[in-house]
Amino acid sequence: MRIMVAIFAAAALLAGPARAAGQTQAIYSFAGDEDGEYADTDLVIDSAGNLYGTTVQGGDFSSGTVFQLAPSGTGWTHTVLYSFKGQADGGEPYKGVTLDAHGNLYGTAGVGGLYVEPCIDTGCGVVFKLTNSGGAWSQTVIHFFTGGHDGYGPGAGVTVDSHGNVYGMTPTGGAHGFGIVYELKPDGNGKWTETAIHTFAGGADGIGGSAGRLVVDAAGGVFGLCTTGGANGAGVVFGLTPTATAP
Repeated sequence: MRIMVAIFAAAALLAGPARAAGQTQAIYSFAGDEDGEYADTDLVIDSAGNLYGTTVQGGDFSSGTVFQLAPSGTGWTHTVLYSFKGQADGGEPYKGVTLDAHGNLYGTAGVGGLYVEPCIDTGCGVVFKLTNSGGAWSQTVIHFFTGGHDGYGPGAGVTVDSHGNVYGMTPTGGAHGFGIVYELKPDGNGKWTETAIHTFAGGADGIGGSAGRLVVDAAGGVFGLCTTGGANGAGVVFGLTPTATAP
């Protein structure tokens, strides 16, 4: 499948009706120990009202966590679903996790993995999956970034489409060093294939993506943001359109 890139100009719509101030209630305060620390994360919620997110630090090995907050009649219960070791399993997960239709969680860890060179820190990072089996969660790495054309150092959440394909961005790596947009496709037997569906050239197409998730529409189009680059150097909104290829 070839990908055709379209770039759109971004405009900020800031005006909106005033709202009454609400009262903030802390439903959980991190202790900065095994429960996690530095929650630079988005949250997702499942059909039972459970919240899921990540912490970049803390956990059993000080390399970050995936956590759940479950509502109850008396408050919220915090549970660490996975503590990263910072080794082959990855470390420093930013921006949270994504739920698929089966209740599995997907996310990225910016360091760790199997490959260190040419990346910095302790590795090039990973894309991971957490699977729930009878209340017990297990972690699997579905892609180890190599620091080459597949990118490295992912710091954004991922998007899962209706077919179970996973999409994300890396801020660095790729053929030009400015990051990529990638697709991870499952084969049904537990193996995943990564494809760079766009390699940022650092010009009008943008630089390095952003920390936000991609959006996938019903036709398979993929949309996202770059915080820098573009015709004016101030970032772009981009679209990737799947195009038919000859058999």
